[in-house]
Amino acid sequence: MGNKERTHIWIFISIIIFVFFAQVCSKKAPAAQIEEQKKFEPTPENILEAIYSGRPVIEQIGIQNSGATAKYKEKRNIPSGAVYEYEVTDSQWKEIALQLMNLETGQTLHIKVMKILDKLVYLGNDFQLELEGRPAGELWNGYNTAYKVTEPPNWAVISNKYKRYDAQTDTVEEIIYSPYSTTLHKSEFVKAGQEHLREDIREAIQRIHQLKPSNVNLPLLVRGDDWIAGAMERVAMIEQSDPYEVIEFDKGRLNFSPFGRVYVTIFLNQGEAFGSTVSSADANGLMQWTRRTWEEVIRKSYPWAMLDEFETGSIDHIQSLTASILLYNYNLDFLNKTFGTDIFQWREPEHYLAACYNGSPATVVRAIRWALGANAGPGRWRVRLRQLQKTSETYYFLEKLDVAIKHSYGSN
Repeated sequence: MGNKERTHIWIFISIIIFVFFAQVCSKKAPAAQIEEQKKFEPTPENILEAIYSGRPVIEQIGIQNSGATAKYKEKRNIPSGAVYEYEVTDSQWKEIALQLMNLETGQTLHIKVMKILDKLVYLGNDFQLELEGRPAGELWNGYNTAYKVTEPPNWAVISNKYKRYDAQTDTVEEIIYSPYSTTLHKSEFVKAGQEHLREDIREAIQRIHQLKPSNVNLPLLVRGDDWIAGAMERVAMIEQSDPYEVIEFDKGRLNFSPFGRVYVTIFLNQGEAFGSTVSSADANGLMQWTRRTWEEVIRKSYPWAMLDEFETGSIDHIQSLTASILLYNYNLDFLNKTFGTDIFQWREPEHYLAACYNGSPATVVRAIRWALGANAGPGRWRVRLRQLQKTSETYYFLEKLDVAIKHSYGSN
């Protein structure tokens, strides 16, 4: 056999070997691709995709509740150091549908648990769950109750379907919401919620610039868009945070920021965040609007803003923030005219406006006048305001504002 023939044989053998290994590799490739597809990162995009893709499933899950109601006691820590005990009326028992997610694999499952008075009960043996509670002491927080999956590891509750009982109307409504939990309190989720809120604030500011008639003067706009944006972000933070938790955080006693809690909730629920929130004073939505202030002050004073009626406008983030900016402007105009000066030249202009936002502007004026007349010193108007209001709500509203500013919330 000549050299030429040997060369052809080796080429032939080489081709056979190449084809063989190519076939082997091609058989392994799909498995490698599947393995690659199985890799999961709990990014903000992946979490939101799981929540919204699971929405049709949780909507179809039927949940029952007892026709009878019962009362139980809850305890809550308050800033003074005391413990406030209050009574809750709810269905004797109710089912709650939960959507769970494995944060390592991306797998999602739906289960039912039960609320029997103040107890969480799960009859399955595949998961162990408990109530996280809040630092302030409250265990149940309605549709935003914090659940913790203790076994198996790496699971979190990312959505729930909850029946809310309204004692005033004796009715029950179903709410689908993504509850906060410390398992989901991750820096990337906090940042995503903050960015979402800031985008809503920018849109609200732009809305005012576009709709404001040229002959209308808004003194707040002189402060600039950046100042307004920071102030609105802080209002949202302090409206949706507990004063006890904020003060404990400032003292370094909490592992998780209560303001971060707000950002996470906004991230999980996007434009629906805090939409069903109603306080004991019937304040509604992200910025906690009351019907009277919304209708009688803002819509009447600024008809060109084209805000919807209270029921829909107050729960819409853009409209709610638009109205909040206008309320700050309304109160700034009132204070400037009352004192015949620009209060932004005074020591605590943002605090004056925040106090007016949370309480009565007329009472704020009385407190400031007392402090000026008595030469009482920096910050003493707040103490007088607390005495005049005979409640500590606005006082601690301002304390929360102090903490938000101290820790640079609302600053770019």
